[in-house]
Amino acid sequence: MIRIVFIPGYTEDPSIFDALVPLLPTHQALRISNQEELAAGFAGKSPDVVGYAAYLAKKYAIQERDIVIGHSMGGWISIHLKQQTGCKAILVGSFTDPGKVRMPYQQPWLLKALTWLGVIQGRRLNKTFKKLYPHDESRALYTSLLDRLPAFSRRYVWQQLKLIFSPVPALTVSPDIRIHARRDNVVKYPDEAYVQVAGDHFSVLFHAAEVAAPIQAFMQAVRPA
Repeated sequence: MIRIVFIPGYTEDPSIFDALVPLLPTHQALRISNQEELAAGFAGKSPDVVGYAAYLAKKYAIQERDIVIGHSMGGWISIHLKQQTGCKAILVGSFTDPGKVRMPYQQPWLLKALTWLGVIQGRRLNKTFKKLYPHDESRALYTSLLDRLPAFSRRYVWQQLKLIFSPVPALTVSPDIRIHARRDNVVKYPDEAYVQVAGDHFSVLFHAAEVAAPIQAFMQAVRPA
């Protein structure tokens, strides 16, 4: 049986896939909670994405036959799982180059300082982000994700940022599908071929049927005989 593994993005929880999951063929599904895994598996540590992917691969016995669907940061984790296990990797609103993330600061040392000083979770910075957010369709969701930040530990916020921006060896594999919205203002659209969908960074929730269509076709093609 094909197993589908879902990995959410920065500050997200597995509910980001609530609209997508019912549209995919019935298979064994596993939804990863980064918050739970980073607290339990990496308590007191700040892993890079290679180490975190290795941890998930071992804990959940991820294998070549598995399909890993990642949104945003989750896609970055997914492609590293493919690098290590040969699993299928489907990236939604995601990246294989962290430079595609629209973040004013990307240097790990600076992000660590800003996190531990409380700036990343600060009301002033996130008020600015909310004010500049251009999409009405997903505004409430984007606002709720920023509103969650103060409740997270500074360690968890830094762990996530480190997963995204810590330098790691170059990838030698490519995603099986890239799905992206041109109006995504969180992650720039890929230079490589991708399936374009409506909406913005959160098309996985607000345009789930469009996101599901290429995944359904792919799963039909790779279905065991």
